[in-house]
Amino acid sequence: METRNDWTQLISDEDLDLQIAQAIEAGEIANQTEPRASRVCYDEAQDAIVIYLKNDLFLGIPRRLLQGLDRATTEELQDFWLTSNGDAVHWDQLNVSFGITGLVNEVYGTQNWMDGLMVSASR
Repeated sequence: METRNDWTQLISDEDLDLQIAQAIEAGEIANQTEPRASRVCYDEAQDAIVIYLKNDLFLGIPRRLLQGLDRATTEELQDFWLTSNGDAVHWDQLNVSFGITGLVNEVYGTQNWMDGLMVSASR
């Protein structure tokens, strides 16, 4: 006989409602205080991913610096989607995702990837 955990036994309706309200509030604060993109595009002439932020700033990142995008084709680079609140961008074909806050803070991949960029830059 298979048993399944019933989450309704683990948390009360009141606690669930409280957690949902707290999550909504945290999301609203993040949307007001963290960088959010209004638009993202691949600029083929510059070979860069360009992120237009909701505060009217924009950031161009050479794609060779971005883990998972360095060997992508133009077609693959143009096939992405931006989350509805503008906090992340995803390339499904490439299985690559970046948070906008991370990109603004110059986080272009895993620690190993970033360490490799630093070694390349010092040569």
